[in-house]
Amino acid sequence: MSIDMWLSPIISQRLSELEHVFLGCANATAEESTDWLLVAYRVLAQSQQLQTIELPDSADFLALVAVGGLESATLSLLPAAAGYMVSRGPSGATIASVILPGVSMESTAEGDGVTLALLGALFAAILSSTEARMMPATGKGLNSPISTSRGH
Repeated sequence: MSIDMWLSPIISQRLSELEHVFLGCANATAEESTDWLLVAYRVLAQSQQLQTIELPDSADFLALVAVGGLESATLSLLPAAAGYMVSRGPSGATIASVILPGVSMESTAEGDGVTLALLGALFAAILSSTEARMMPATGKGLNSPISTSRGH
């Protein structure tokens, strides 16, 4: 039995949306950061059954986005107890890592700028923690294309 057959259609759709944002952020350009940030907020708001991230008030979030505070808006999506790190190499590649509360693995993503890299890492972490919670029930992972490494 495949994982898709086991999951309810709604949960399967939400997982697909989470993965879509993860992959979209990895392939987007910096000019698309605002669009992906707004998509990310919507997907997180609709995926509360898969994760427990407390989202900022939508008016406050949109106000940050409207004034160009994309990095601040992105950080507002992270749980207060989450760990994160952002790095930019000499070639200009931006890499971010996120560790969600209660999870021992960090998830890492690369993006064209801080916003996309951090969003990618957040969505990778959500997908990874969701897979870890579902694995005991199914005996199978979700086979998501996420990069994870042991947290310290």
